Amino acid sequence: MNKSDFIITVRASDTTGTLTSIEKTDLVVSHVLDMLKESIVKHGSLKIQGFGVFEVVDVPARERRNPRTGESIPVPAHKAVKFRPGKELREAVNRGR
Repeated sequence: MNKSDFIITVRASDTTGTLTSIEKTDLVVSHVLDMLKESIVKHGSLKIQGFGVFEVVDVPARERRNPRTGESIPVPAHKAVKFRPGKELREAVNRGR
């Protein structure tokens, strides 16, 4: 599922009638995603009970190999976002729902 499919699904599941158009739903979804991103950047982690934890981790510098030439390529240290699913999400995925 991509973002467009997700927006359509959110719009279709609106039982309150507040999301009156796809454009309005897109704004709401985009705002929520922006808030999630800002929280992760500002605090270094974001825990959503029952869903999971997003956290920023440091990835050390390392050497990789170019598969075509075999040449060694240095990869600098950087930060990455790691996701650990919560218990409810893990169980739902394992049940197939």
